[in-house]
Amino acid sequence: MPITEQVIQILNSNATGNLVLLLAAVVGVVGNYGLYLRKRNNRAKTLRRSLYSEITSMRPVVQAMHREKDAISMDPLDPRSFLIDSVYQASSDELGLLTESEVSAVVDFYSTAISIQRIIGDNFHTAYDQVDRRDLLFKLDEAQYQLKQHIDFTSRSEFNQQLEPEKVRQ
Repeated sequence: MPITEQVIQILNSNATGNLVLLLAAVVGVVGNYGLYLRKRNNRAKTLRRSLYSEITSMRPVVQAMHREKDAISMDPLDPRSFLIDSVYQASSDELGLLTESEVSAVVDFYSTAISIQRIIGDNFHTAYDQVDRRDLLFKLDEAQYQLKQHIDFTSRSEFNQQLEPEKVRQ
């Protein structure tokens, strides 16, 4: 029997057909899992950047409240409005996409900020005292640091382009 006939017999056998189907199934499963991981990674990047931006937007007010604890200001900050947590509230179910250290720092910052927000009422000095006593500025720094560890500031993404001063001025 010539070699071409032997090859044709092998290719026509049930075992070969089953092997091809198995191989196709494995490729499909591995491909879908890779796609799942890629989408999950992209969601984590987006969440990280969003939380970082939201926390960064609170920095000036938290710093001012921290500095003005004992100062009497002619135009006091309204401590009721320092907390911006729309991203945190909207994406709290996706915090599991972040690393353990990121989740810990972010949750610690927001839970402290939320508790301060609840107890301050209209008393500005209470707010300043709580910001200082509960180390809110340190917790803000820690949350920013943990998130920043996993954000690629060197890539030319739209997020990073927005941070460039020359782009903002235009």
